[in-house]
Amino acid sequence: MRKLLFTLIASMLLVVPALAGDRMCAPIWNDVAGQTYVLDLGEQSLDVIFSESYTGPCPQGGVVIYDSATNDELLKCRYMSTGINTIYLDCGTGTDIDFMLIGDQLIYIDPNTLIMIKK
Repeated sequence: MRKLLFTLIASMLLVVPALAGDRMCAPIWNDVAGQTYVLDLGEQSLDVIFSESYTGPCPQGGVVIYDSATNDELLKCRYMSTGINTIYLDCGTGTDIDFMLIGDQLIYIDPNTLIMIKK
């Protein structure tokens, strides 16, 4: 009986965090992985295509950025995501480009934004 109980508890400890992680990143699984976004820069429009992700608990994969008018590939990057709806693009520059998923939009997070911290 003890072995059965131990096996049950060990199984729960392995399965529950994985399920919680999937729920935590559900918006990114649904709205970013495998999706195309449009980045309008005024005179130029870019298609940002996020690859499907088959690993987790939060999606990660490749990003290809195309010029919408000419369909030329401009840049390839990698993306990682977190449970707080944040996506990090690594385009090989040494600095990540951070976005936050809000609704159906990816909003750029400016690293120089003023932040108030609770005292």
